[in-house]
Amino acid sequence: MKNIKILIYILLFSCSNMVFAQSIEIERIVTTNYPTLRAEFRVKDGSGKEVRNLSDLDFDLKDLGITTPFTSPNCPPDQSRFSLILIFDASGSMDNNISDESSNPPSRHTVIKNVAKQFIDQLPEGQFECAIGVFSKEFDYNQLLRFTTDKDSLKKATDYRLINATNYNAGFLGYNENDEGGAFGLVKDAQYKPVIIFMTDGYHQENQKHGAIKDGLIIQKALATNTTIYSLAIGPTAPDPTDTSLDPNSKAKLESISRA
Repeated sequence: MKNIKILIYILLFSCSNMVFAQSIEIERIVTTNYPTLRAEFRVKDGSGKEVRNLSDLDFDLKDLGITTPFTSPNCPPDQSRFSLILIFDASGSMDNNISDESSNPPSRHTVIKNVAKQFIDQLPEGQFECAIGVFSKEFDYNQLLRFTTDKDSLKKATDYRLINATNYNAGFLGYNENDEGGAFGLVKDAQYKPVIIFMTDGYHQENQKHGAIKDGLIIQKALATNTTIYSLAIGPTAPDPTDTSLDPNSKAKLESISRA
């Protein structure tokens, strides 16, 4: 409780080199490494512009009047945050070989899990939150991990189990959810710029239950929420999902994740 109080008192710290026209906004308290806690904050000057050239000399943190030690603030220039949504294909074909050219290749499932774990390890601390979803013919909420910054939990969630079928609509929009689920259901909870990475090894399987890909609706939701979509094709004959699910004349702008 004392540590929680310390973070609450951050709201009251004084800044020796600041004038009253400036403001401090506490955006989030990160408890992943409790009892060591981290406060994410934003300092603005009188005109509303961010102040980033800060050091520990600018702050005085106290707990019930007692000066409390803290690490120096980290305010790198032009640092942006993003809400990453990793969507994994859980169709049965993901258990097939990743390549036709090797005598003993690993499965597509194994490869994508290992790649995802390495990718998660490299996510920049303090700049991201991440959620993980799994789809086949439906969006599997039993394997859903909602937004977190805990890399261990994220890596564990990549060890998802395979089911069957490939329904792109379920991955993006959910299944029997009035198109309010799937990846875009998670976008609603994003704190920062949403970025979807959609991973599949197969084509959308259209039938009476799944229907055609709702590319127009996917585009509409991406543009309305400023969501960037990337696709990752897995396997020797895997398609590019954005070629089949997004109209090239109006699809959401794809850009480097480092700029997202």
